[in-house]
Amino acid sequence: MSSPRLEIPQELVNKIVDEFAADATTLAHLSLVSTSFNARCREYLFSAVEFCGERPDRKHFRDFASILDNNPDVVSNIRELRLWDGNHTYGARMPWMVNDTTFHQTLRTLADNRQLTNFMWGADYHWSSLPKGLRQALLQIFSAPNLSLVRLWGLAAVPQACFASLNNLTELALTEVNIQRGNNLSAVGAPHLRMLYIADMDSGSCQNLLDAFLPHEGVFPSLVDLDINIGPKSQNDMVALKEFVRAGSQTLTGFSWVNECTSFTCETYRPNCHLH
Repeated sequence: MSSPRLEIPQELVNKIVDEFAADATTLAHLSLVSTSFNARCREYLFSAVEFCGERPDRKHFRDFASILDNNPDVVSNIRELRLWDGNHTYGARMPWMVNDTTFHQTLRTLADNRQLTNFMWGADYHWSSLPKGLRQALLQIFSAPNLSLVRLWGLAAVPQACFASLNNLTELALTEVNIQRGNNLSAVGAPHLRMLYIADMDSGSCQNLLDAFLPHEGVFPSLVDLDINIGPKSQNDMVALKEFVRAGSQTLTGFSWVNECTSFTCETYRPNCHLH
């Protein structure tokens, strides 16, 4: 006669697994204990997915794609997606990710995930140089319904529409990003945007970003932290900078502006603090 099976309450299972949240090896072993352990372990093992441009990572993707084929519900555990060149060097590339059509389809699957909240891109590419399949996948990611944190580095000529679709954005960081103006866009309003970081962007891209977020003379209703690292080269650059400050002046509590010529920071920003 077999021994009765011991059922562990899910609350206890969760507590056990939570103790090893940062230990991927132990989580992998615990996931084999039972269905209840497996479900909790997946929340940590697949919460963040990262692919880099270094060739060994292509096998990592193939293994990941195989897991998705056999366990499609894993997608619902993914909250963060990171794509980067592997070494953060200027002009770096991630060729296998750009050219692999299976990878593009996987990105589209991840973009349909309502749990996806964070997205990071870190590689030096011009939007028009990307294959159509990858561009479509990226557009889908920007339209993910609950995407709230976006960090982009090195991407040129990004369509303005990408930013106009970020309805639930709370944090945005852009470095060496160029934004291409679009037609007939409705400003998203950026009602939840709390943190905005901009570095090494031209004034035209700054204005295009503002226009994607706000109607003329609009304001950021929730912005509390504005960090700008731009060296104005002309009066037009200063106009764009002042417009960011004006749009956030009702709610800002932290403001920093740094460039090669000057540095101005204030821990508590007041609406009557103006740039001249």
